[in-house]
Amino acid sequence: MKTIGDLKERLKKDKEFKRLFANKRDINELIKVARENGYDVSEKDLEQDEALSEDALEAVAGGSKKEDIKVNEHFIYS
Repeated sequence: MKTIGDLKERLKKDKEFKRLFANKRDINELIKVARENGYDVSEKDLEQDEALSEDALEAVAGGSKKEDIKVNEHFIYS
């Protein structure tokens, strides 16, 4: 399986892949999509990787509306 580092790189480069995560509203949904696409990530990974939880997940949220996604104690804005 691919690592969280691989996931971050793909999210930076692949807009179509980011769209798979659009409109996901909780961390479990994000993890499910990542795992379905071959990435070995956990809630702990997302909590510990501040760059992913703030930058990549912000990009993943997509869309033009200001919508909050709560990921544990962090709010991510799209």
